[in-house]
Amino acid sequence: AEALRGNEVLTYLDLSSNEICGIDEDGDGEYDASGIVALADALKANGVLKALRIGGNKLGDKGAKAIRDAVSGREGFELEIEEGEESEEESDEEGEEGEES
Repeated sequence: AEALRGNEVLTYLDLSSNEICGIDEDGDGEYDASGIVALADALKANGVLKALRIGGNKLGDKGAKAIRDAVSGREGFELEIEEGEESEEESDEEGEEGEES
């Protein structure tokens, strides 16, 4: 993320299916938002990047929102992010909240 912050050349970045939040495509692993938060912070400082592919990373609602907020208002920016990319942890918590005995 630090390299992206100071980058003045890179205009397209594909980070699809990179387990940025610690959970693989099968849902195995432990959710950790530190990587996606660092990426979102770097995106705020980087005005050169024009396109980001980040689907398949189990970002969770908070991670997806952080990325969307970071690039919000950037004219012509192309963001490819899969909707509903909850982490297993967030899915379990939502299911427990909705259950009644």
